[in-house]
Amino acid sequence: MRVVLTGATGFVGSRVLRRLLAEAGVTGVTCLTRRPLDVRSDKLTVVRMDDFAHYEDALLDRLAGHRACVWTVGGSASAAKDPVEYERVTHTFTLAFARALVPRLTGEFTFCHVSARRPGPGAAARRATRAPRDRTEQDLTALARGHEGFVPYAFRPGGVLSERAGAAGRLLLAPFGVGVGDLATALVRVACGDVPPPPLVLRNADIRRLAR
Repeated sequence: MRVVLTGATGFVGSRVLRRLLAEAGVTGVTCLTRRPLDVRSDKLTVVRMDDFAHYEDALLDRLAGHRACVWTVGGSASAAKDPVEYERVTHTFTLAFARALVPRLTGEFTFCHVSARRPGPGAAARRATRAPRDRTEQDLTALARGHEGFVPYAFRPGGVLSERAGAAGRLLLAPFGVGVGDLATALVRVACGDVPPPPLVLRNADIRRLAR
């Protein structure tokens, strides 16, 4: 199978790329990226993008033969200082891709979208950053209702821990987040067909279970 990946130069996406290239069942990975990659592989195709909100017909025709996408482009909490840009990166880009590609699909297509955990009571600042993500999840679900083969999964880690956290650090912070390696592994497993039962929202415990 072939897989589309966005955000391959980022913290999560770079780990996903390595795992996809190592996956025997993945015959090709098409990365949509603004910056060049320092990774080389016969499986890898790099498509430089200036604007993630617009897609040429020729590119969409090429991507229609893929069977999954791992979407790791999204606004970080620090980017929320500019609400307009945060909305554009978190919601507009994601839906622009999905809405452009879905009409061209001829079979089942799994869309693994990295979202974020919903904040608890009293976290007013984080709730403001959550709103565009909620709209993204809702709009992807609505798109799926109109296209039977399109299956979106929302991954909601509470936080993503680097490898430097170590085993003890990951254990201590387990209630609040997941390791970046576990998240990347879970994303690849779902994209490649190791699909959990509904609901199609995966939280910390679900992500760790898939990674194991």
